[in-house]
Amino acid sequence: MASEEIIQLMGCVIRWTCPGVKDEQSGCGVVLIPQEGVILGQGSLLASLCFSNKALASRIYKGEFIGKEFLDSVKFEIMLDSRWNKASSNKRCAKEKVFEPEPFLSSDSVSSSFPRIYSCQCLAAYRNAAFHSVMCKVMPAESWTFESDIAGETEGATVENKKVAKENIEENKITYHLLSYFLIFKMEPITLVDTHLLTCFKDLEEKKVNQPLCSIGDAAEIVATPFGSQNPSVFFNSYSRGIISIVQGCWIVTDARCIPGSEGGPLFIMKQDGSRYLTGMVVASLCWKNKEWVGFSLACSLKSILSNLVMQTSKLKTKLQKLVNVKALDEKISSSTLLKYSDSLLPVAACTVLVRVGATWGSGVIVNKALGIILTCSHVIKDSQHHIVSVKTIQDSTEYKAQVLYSCKDHPHGPFDIAVLLCPEATSSIVDVGVPPIRPPKLGERVVVSGHALFSSDLQLLPSVTSGVISKLIDIHGHLCMVQTTCAVHAGTSGGPLLSQNGALLGIVVCNTVDKGSNSSYPHLNMSIPAYSLLSALNSYIGTQDPSVFSSFLIKDTVVRKLWALENTTLENFSQCSKSKL
Repeated sequence: MASEEIIQLMGCVIRWTCPGVKDEQSGCGVVLIPQEGVILGQGSLLASLCFSNKALASRIYKGEFIGKEFLDSVKFEIMLDSRWNKASSNKRCAKEKVFEPEPFLSSDSVSSSFPRIYSCQCLAAYRNAAFHSVMCKVMPAESWTFESDIAGETEGATVENKKVAKENIEENKITYHLLSYFLIFKMEPITLVDTHLLTCFKDLEEKKVNQPLCSIGDAAEIVATPFGSQNPSVFFNSYSRGIISIVQGCWIVTDARCIPGSEGGPLFIMKQDGSRYLTGMVVASLCWKNKEWVGFSLACSLKSILSNLVMQTSKLKTKLQKLVNVKALDEKISSSTLLKYSDSLLPVAACTVLVRVGATWGSGVIVNKALGIILTCSHVIKDSQHHIVSVKTIQDSTEYKAQVLYSCKDHPHGPFDIAVLLCPEATSSIVDVGVPPIRPPKLGERVVVSGHALFSSDLQLLPSVTSGVISKLIDIHGHLCMVQTTCAVHAGTSGGPLLSQNGALLGIVVCNTVDKGSNSSYPHLNMSIPAYSLLSALNSYIGTQDPSVFSSFLIKDTVVRKLWALENTTLENFSQCSKSKL
């Protein structure tokens, strides 16, 4: 069975230089078919080249196939784990280069952290039309920026700054189109001398074709080299782990984090039996959006990438024999567009609902199917006096009108930002899945947050899921009043459930935090209302169906109110305070 050590063998760094381009450029890649020396790369690697070559950029904008004749002036090199050797010899070839470690390190101490460098040729660059189509729908170019130095951040109005701003806009446009491009490289065949590693690698390689669907909630692993070739002795083939958060056909989002330079790195999923599968390639690190730290990684399905590659084989000048082995993917790719949750997280998704009020939306959680009781945040339904409150489940595309049983906006002195909705028409659509039991959270336990976050609710995406741990529990006078987690919480998650790994409801997500000085938000520092604190009132309502029982949510405690206002409540009573993002 593949281990973390084995999956690292699939990662590599691709670097290139070219006359007319000032600096060395680099990104990550995947060792696709080692016995033929086939390496897969990601289109963002060519951004600087396209920026200096208008003819090449024009072809990229049109989505055209880029043959190797367009890249003849570029010198490409592959940086591989040092355990790889040329297949022609188990000994290091004289022409092979090794990344030089610091002088104080002896040759005996050099490990896989110091990659070997091989020359290679880029055979082609091609657009994945399916991925590009989803990108244009879900992440339109006018709403997302994939470069940090965008025009809006350029200070002043000098001629030079305007020129830089124009160049940055053009570079972002190129980068956006390159997200859907993939590169195929050819080098000398390589192999592993260690027979155990070779056997494990072949087992992982064979799973590229016969692998299960990538499902929301699967454990996700990324092998990538931050900053590319800038400092491989420190960053080469670093490991990151999270879960699959969103799947829309070949478009995959995971909360396994990576940073710029990691584009092209392999994405793996691990099923509950411990089996690992190479499931995709990192396309972009989603770092910042509207001054909000996103903390997601965007990837494209490997099945989609390889199916497109098979269709391009007639245009390649070099024959790749092993590609015939992946032609079966053409028949399977349609099934990979199905939206699906892992078995363990299906109950989590089923209890999560979309709550819409006019043009705004948030999330909610079903706590009683028979009566149709749904919990959400009061700020999610703050415009309920002017608009209908509607809810939608994952098993029914219809949005049903909900009745507001309780909202703290009618009780301004209540500390909990909680609302109770009633909508039996919506909850009756949930079949074969029960509601989550409610229990107190435990410090340090692994948890997930589910909600309709980050992307427009009009896209009809299923609830996204992010993972983390309970980072802090705050109790006042022996009563738990706030839960903090490290899960990624973004706008749209408010009102959604915080759940344990086995599906117990631990809290209702309220907000993440905002740095008042920079107005930047931090999704991995967030607060939830303890669900257990609401249980008594919920049970009373189920027994009596009297909404007045929710008056118990009105905790008349100054300290609790200050905590939820994120005011300073230390003994010194400092006046400085933060604010929350709702």
